Amino acid sequence: MRPRKSINLKTIADAVGVSVVSVSNALSGKTGVSRQLREKIRAKADELGYQYRYEEQRREEPLERRSIAVMTVPHIPLHRKERWSKLTRLLVREAERRGAVISMEKVLPETEGLFLIGPWTSDEIAVIRSRYMLPIVVIGGWSIYVRADYVVSDVYHAVYDAVARLHREGIRNPGMVLLSDETDEERSREYGFWSALAEFYGMPLYERRNVFRNAREADSSGCDALLCTGGFENSALPEKGRVIICGELPRREERILSDEEGLVQEAIRILMHRMKCHDEPEGVHYVQEISQIK
Repeated sequence: MRPRKSINLKTIADAVGVSVVSVSNALSGKTGVSRQLREKIRAKADELGYQYRYEEQRREEPLERRSIAVMTVPHIPLHRKERWSKLTRLLVREAERRGAVISMEKVLPETEGLFLIGPWTSDEIAVIRSRYMLPIVVIGGWSIYVRADYVVSDVYHAVYDAVARLHREGIRNPGMVLLSDETDEERSREYGFWSALAEFYGMPLYERRNVFRNAREADSSGCDALLCTGGFENSALPEKGRVIICGELPRREERILSDEEGLVQEAIRILMHRMKCHDEPEGVHYVQEISQIK
């Protein structure tokens, strides 16, 4: 039976609360979505009667005992240390399961590829690249100035999807709190928020009145819901209204988290291909963040 004309990828995306790109990747078997999110999207597509041809991803190729070095950023902020440590453990475990020999924090004569975990600076990546001349995959940060591959969370679409969900729930005055100095990741979240405001609420794209720099400003704003992003502790969070966390800390029910498993799988896939085929870097690869907003 052919699907009803009214059911398309956007219909499914709106029903699940994710981007159209995520739905397309999930239904076609491409990378970029977690296993849990893929199953959720497929279940919703089946429920709505949307027909699609799903191709299972090809079996993982072994790494053929290749030697890989893993290096974590030396200047990890305290509030992010837990996340980078977890990401490192996941990466090492998965790479070793697939046959790689891992050396931590050092490059050996037999090393064939490098993982750099965390927000390394452009200068640091450039020095490592020129020193070792090996394929490099950076996980969790990126630079447009250094030729390497970067695997990062799709924070733009994560915030956009969160605002879309708030709009469907009837929230009419959402706000965003940036509780740290702006990084590329923070700017991406902020732009996703502005874009969603422009589309769903008819506000100017760069409307600053709904973006706040501290909890005090947010509490006095009268917003119905607040997306909080950046490095913070419980004491720095707004005290009024509905608060949704974009990040690792603190532990709250309503939050948007990075798909660490997706980041690891994509990073290993890219480095394996680079070591095998000696291809040039492809740039930035985005992995969908997971929204747990009720």
